[in-house]
Amino acid sequence: MASTRGNNRVPPAAVPYEIPTEFCSFFTPAQAEELAAQFRQSDANGSEAIDEKEFRALLSRLGTNLSAAETDALVSTIDADGDGLLDIRELVQMLVRLQKGDAKLAALRQFMESLDTTPVYLLEREAAKFGLQVTYLLLEDAQDAVDESKSSYLMELELTGKACGPTGRETLQASGKTTREAKFRAAEAALVRIKKLQPGTAVEPGQLPSEWLQWLFDNIERGASGKKLLQTLAQKGFQVTGNTQCTKRYLRDREGE
Repeated sequence: MASTRGNNRVPPAAVPYEIPTEFCSFFTPAQAEELAAQFRQSDANGSEAIDEKEFRALLSRLGTNLSAAETDALVSTIDADGDGLLDIRELVQMLVRLQKGDAKLAALRQFMESLDTTPVYLLEREAAKFGLQVTYLLLEDAQDAVDESKSSYLMELELTGKACGPTGRETLQASGKTTREAKFRAAEAALVRIKKLQPGTAVEPGQLPSEWLQWLFDNIERGASGKKLLQTLAQKGFQVTGNTQCTKRYLRDREGE
């Protein structure tokens, strides 16, 4: 835990609300951003650390409801000096240990899963299926607004990749009262737009990217009709008639009908 006792205090990171570099590989960019944003929101006094009450409120906000005793037990697993404060490095370490299978931190599993429900993460996942890159650019902030009573942030989102068609580019804009809100709204708009794209046009006939192949197999395992799934792939621009893996799975699905 982050100590407040003189020389025992761990020096704060240069950017206190970012995931420490050595742990970045354990999180997607969207997960890391959401985790940092949630921690920042919980640190009301800007001390770069949260107490157990604030930690419990953070967990509750993300769908993990624990008693005071359960929260204390979680904190104690990493609170070496017993000061009751948690900085972002320590929170990240807890989640890394969870991902590595630490049973003592199993109560944080829902908290970890909640990081995968933001529009930014969902767009990150969908963009990968289409082979697209996503970039955000803040165009206008509250200080630039002429009328302060109506101040807002304007975010531009750009999708780039062959699936975007002849131009290889799709640009959207959205505004919000905070940069986070503006970014979320832009991501939500992009999710709507991305459904209209045809990722199959970006690959050779007969090819199916691993993300879409997994999507096909997962849905067949859930009982979906192989014929309808192949129709969906065709609507997305994929020509999979020459894909051996798809054909075998489709025939197996038909045999079970």
